[in-house]
Amino acid sequence: MNANLRSEILRELVTEYKAELDDHVKNIIFEKILARVDKLLIKRVTELKRYRRQLSRIDMQDLYHTSIIGLHRAILSAKDHDSGDTVQARILSYVNEEVRKTYLGRKREMHTVDPSIITNCMLSYEHQHAVETTEIIEKLWKMVDDKIVDRNDVNMMIDNAVNGKSFSEIGRERGIHYTTVSNRIRKLRKFVLEKLGLDQY
Repeated sequence: MNANLRSEILRELVTEYKAELDDHVKNIIFEKILARVDKLLIKRVTELKRYRRQLSRIDMQDLYHTSIIGLHRAILSAKDHDSGDTVQARILSYVNEEVRKTYLGRKREMHTVDPSIITNCMLSYEHQHAVETTEIIEKLWKMVDDKIVDRNDVNMMIDNAVNGKSFSEIGRERGIHYTTVSNRIRKLRKFVLEKLGLDQY
């Protein structure tokens, strides 16, 4: 079964779960979803454990159970227009956030986002393979925490790239002109890439 078909089946199961009213049937559907993303969850928590020193002593089983909570939150947040790939990215993003919230004690005001999506926002397609995505996301979060870049600008970039909102929509929500949104996202990308030494990409 190819990747596109697998992600499409996953999307259909998520849609079915959200529409179902019977709790027993919902549980059955959730088990089907879990069976399809089990390896994905294990891979993600393994990566988090590897790249975050604070998680090195946390038992893998505990991290896995936490990832299931993230999975459930991701399912509930899924939009009707989400593609299969978007559903999968949403799941990974919510797993990241649930692990951070549970074990790192740091509340992220930004939308939960998978590292690969951030990379996609910032690098041209042909150069995405050349950069370690986890490294980029960690450095970006640190820049935000250190107030080197504006948290609101990162949120706008994510709203545009991940949630599919136009510059006009983002501008209306924030009370600013759409050209301001566009300029701030462009400047953010340029600044961060320069700071990371990735401006050649």
